[in-house]
Amino acid sequence: MGLALVACGLLGVMWLSGSTASGTEVVVASNNIEQGHILGSSDLTTLRVPNEIASMFYSVTEAEALIGMRAPAAIESGKPMLRMSTLGGEPLGMGEMLTAVPVRVGAYPPELSPGATVLVVVVPDPTTTNGATPYVFGKSVNVWAMESSIDDPSLTIATLRGDRDLFLATSGALEIRLALVGPVTQGERE
Repeated sequence: MGLALVACGLLGVMWLSGSTASGTEVVVASNNIEQGHILGSSDLTTLRVPNEIASMFYSVTEAEALIGMRAPAAIESGKPMLRMSTLGGEPLGMGEMLTAVPVRVGAYPPELSPGATVLVVVVPDPTTTNGATPYVFGKSVNVWAMESSIDDPSLTIATLRGDRDLFLATSGALEIRLALVGPVTQGERE
């Protein structure tokens, strides 16, 4: 939410200063969109934003992929579609949360993509726990998003859909590994 406010504030400043003449076109909501709404082409339009912040939003070339996606939160008319503002599945349920974990390239299957079901292998940090034996988190979870780390190209940030226990298990980990156990249900490769 804070990121969205900062981005919208920056967009407003750029718009008022007229510096959006050059930039990148991104997808914005053409009308008010309610949580859970399935996006259609009539829900989308474009807006030019500064190149410096364009990567936070869906580009025009990605607009078609948004059709049929579900909005997990309300999106106001004219607001850019943040990369995390849509999902193909159901909105988060009671007690569910998103947990972002850094995963080293090579510590997950290369075909892993959003929608897949995975087992999470947690390697505890030996400086904060009594034992450093890796263990499998108690239940499989779904991958919500996968993005390359801006700071470290050897890391991928995997956002996992789980519960509080997943967050607690991964928060003190030295390393996280992911094992694909279920089919890719969203963004499946043809």
